Amino acid sequence: MFIFDDLAGMHNKDFTRLYESEDVLQRFILQSEAMWQSVRAFCNSFIEDDLNHVIEGVALLPGLVATLPVDKSSVLFVGNTNRESLAAMIEFSAQQGDKDWMNALGYSTAKKQVLLESTLRMSEWFKDEARERGFTYVELGNDWEKSIEKAAETLAFSPSIKYNGTLVSECSL
Repeated sequence: MFIFDDLAGMHNKDFTRLYESEDVLQRFILQSEAMWQSVRAFCNSFIEDDLNHVIEGVALLPGLVATLPVDKSSVLFVGNTNRESLAAMIEFSAQQGDKDWMNALGYSTAKKQVLLESTLRMSEWFKDEARERGFTYVELGNDWEKSIEKAAETLAFSPSIKYNGTLVSECSL
């Protein structure tokens, strides 16, 4: 399932064919569905303890999250559907050096562009799916940090978030 190391060494033409194909989204959906039993148990442990957590990852499909016993206002999906932001995203990646996973794996600018275009298509799908199920969707703009602040503020003012003076934990899936 986790093939990023293999992708780093893949020839640009093959990489492009893989990520520009129509079924790339379906492969991510299948991967997420395959992982859902474990992801659901992980999420339920926080729900049962009545704790706030930020959990991020493509394994959290809106249709699957909708099956969890949570207040929809406590769930937030983020994405980027703005094609004009591709250049800014590639520039941001370049500035991060090896802190950015694509740089750490040696992705070329061409590979980053193809992968980010695929991510835009996934974000469009997530946006539609989240809204269809009554979840909030926040669009990430060219200024990554301001966009994340906007998303955090959206959650912070949600009526179902209980703030007790402690930081919310963050987990990646």
